[in-house]
Amino acid sequence: PTEQMRPVSMDEAVGYPAIACTHETLSEHTLVLKHDRLFLLVNQHGDITPPGGCSLGLFQEDTRILSRYRLRVAGGPPVLLSAQMPRPYGAVIDLAVNDLPFGGNAWDPRNVIHIRRELSLSDRLMEGLRLTSYLRTPPDYWIELEFGVDFADIFEVRGWRRPGRGQYFAPRVEAD
Repeated sequence: PTEQMRPVSMDEAVGYPAIACTHETLSEHTLVLKHDRLFLLVNQHGDITPPGGCSLGLFQEDTRILSRYRLRVAGGPPVLLSAQMPRPYGAVIDLAVNDLPFGGNAWDPRNVIHIRRELSLSDRLMEGLRLTSYLRTPPDYWIELEFGVDFADIFEVRGWRRPGRGQYFAPRVEAD
């Protein structure tokens, strides 16, 4: 119902006050996945960061439906081992965290936590995440996935100026 919706500023809704894109600059290290009318542009780590940045995002039909997507882990940020695209709609990204945050030796740091991200597009974005620990004892570990959306038009993130934007509303969190 409309009475439950509380209008908020863009900054409060998505974490940045405006989409300040003057032109599109794709990095040579950008991974591009496509399936039908859905396409995803992420950095080599599999993230859409910084939030709201130009060129990156998950787009459907010309609207950015994901403008922030970042995996954070204990001991991170992880280092990139490899990023591959075995299919036009899928990517496999291997990351590692060394043992220093878990009491390792500064003279002999080892990559002891391996993270494999498998991104896939079909009618939605799916991600499989596999963590392998090579530590001698089970670590106290956490994983966080940030995500957000600004519903920007594809032309807006390519540098076109809009005379105005729609109204943002505070998100509603429900039990399910």
